[in-house]
Amino acid sequence: MISRAMSEFSDFISELQLVDLQMVGGDCTWSNGRAWSRLDRFSVSASWEALFLELKQKRLQRIVSDRYPILLDCGGIVSGKIYFKFENM
Repeated sequence: MISRAMSEFSDFISELQLVDLQMVGGDCTWSNGRAWSRLDRFSVSASWEALFLELKQKRLQRIVSDRYPILLDCGGIVSGKIYFKFENM
């Protein structure tokens, strides 16, 4: 059964044209040992994907919880050569 809140959330995602990023390291973020599901995720706009070309979400190892933590990896900081100048005065 789809609740009103679920329908409004779906409309919100569609209206903003958010996309679900590919998960690296496994597809599911929750497990009780018998069942698996993807409960957690990052959704981003197309402009974010264009800004961060190596954007991906990574599933990390779970330690205590029944949930796997996820990390949003933006691909690091891009920088060019840094000009260094020393003046002995």
